[in-house]
Parts: sequence; C-alpha cells; structure tokens
Amino acid sequence: MEVSLDLETTPAILLQKVKYMNVASMTILVFDYLLSFELEVSLVWGTKWSFSKVFFLCSRYPPFLDVPLQLWYSLTPNMNINTGGTFLGIAMAEVAPPPLSVAGCYLIDGSKIVVVAFILVVFNETVLVMCTLWVGVTRFRHSWNHLIKTLYCDGITYFVFLFLISAGNLAILIWGPLELVDLFNTFLRVMHSVLSTRSVLHVRAAARWELQSGRTSLAGTSAEPIFRIPGTTVEYTVD
Repeated sequence: MEVSLDLETTPAILLQKVKYMNVASMTILVFDYLLSFELEVSLVWGTKWSFSKVFFLCSRYPPFLDVPLQLWYSLTPNMNINTGGTFLGIAMAEVAPPPLSVAGCYLIDGSKIVVVAFILVVFNETVLVMCTLWVGVTRFRHSWNHLIKTLYCDGITYFVFLFLISAGNLAILIWGPLELVDLFNTFLRVMHSVLSTRSVLHVRAAARWELQSGRTSLAGTSAEPIFRIPGTTVEYTVD
C-alpha cells in the first residue's frame, strides 16, 4: 500500500516543482524589468526607430504576454477545450488527469523526438561561442575598448547561460522523468529575453559613454557614430 501511494504522489510532486519553476521565472522577468526600466527609458524610448530598437522591443515585451499565459495554462484547475478556445482561439483536446488531480494541463505521454530540437540549440550555441571567442582573440586582443569589451562580455555571458539551460533541458528529456520535461521551458524563454535585452542596453550605454568620452569619429556626412578599431569597423547607432 505504501509503495502504491508513493507511485501516485511522486508524479504530483514533480509536476508541482515545474509549476514552482514557472512562477520563479515570471518573478525573474518582472524583477529584471523593474531593475532595467530606467535604463530602457534613457537609452531606447527616446531614440529613432532602428533594427536594434525593434529587436529590443520584440525581445523585451512578448514574454509579458506568453509567460503569464503559460502560468495560466499550468495553474488553472478544470481547464477544458472551451476555456482554451476562448483565450487562444485553438482547439485543445482534453486528457485524463494523472493521480491526485494536480491542477492545470500537463504532458502525460509523448515521443522524445523533441530532443532533436534541443540538441540543435546546444550545438548552435556551442558553435557561436567558439566563433565569438576566436574572433575576439584574433582580431580584438590588442584593441579592447569599452564598447568591444561590453559587446563580447555580454555576448559570451548570454551564450554560456543559454547553453547551460539548454543542456539541462536536454538531460531531462533524455534521462529525466516525463513529469519534468517542461521544467526549464519557461525559464529558458525568460532568460532569452532578459539576457538579450540586457546586452542591448549595455551596448547602448557603452556607445553613449564612448561618445561622451570623445572616442568616436564621424565618417562622411553621416550622423551615426562609427568606432574605429584596427583591422575592422564596428558601426553602432545610438539615436
């Protein structure tokens, strides 16, 4: 009887841990937004529209839509096809709940073919980090100005963190229990947004510091600052 009870409660406990992780991810997203909001207003809101500004906004604000929806999806009790259709406009099939009727919708069976996607992500991030390090060492080792240093430090930090999270996802998909397959999904989504937008803000802050320090030069009639580095040219628009 005791063994049977353990078999019933273990999946419920694991599923509850996934929910805790989702809530923690939302907390990180909101906390980072509050910390960096003043910097965002200063460096992004008042500037002209550009590719980097569009990229920043697309990375910054969509998580505030899909992460709460993910929380609602995983925490709402008695979710059915009508409720899902009302909010998302898609058909959702009902499934039988696992033991103890843990609130929300969750995976109870499926193929592990999705592991291929995470293998590709891990491989891609590994190659990008190696290429970034190689270019940094071979081309910029004698010209580490503030902008280049910020760009490379933030870029490497971004890829290392995402590599570790993706590797954790991969390990769970291959060797972990089925109930934990979504453990890092929301966290990975949040960290993509947090780290990428932080990188943009830090690069813009470094570019502004370069301008104020008189370490930039203008080319032709363009008003965009161009940072001259031996062997290459890095262009970055502050406005």
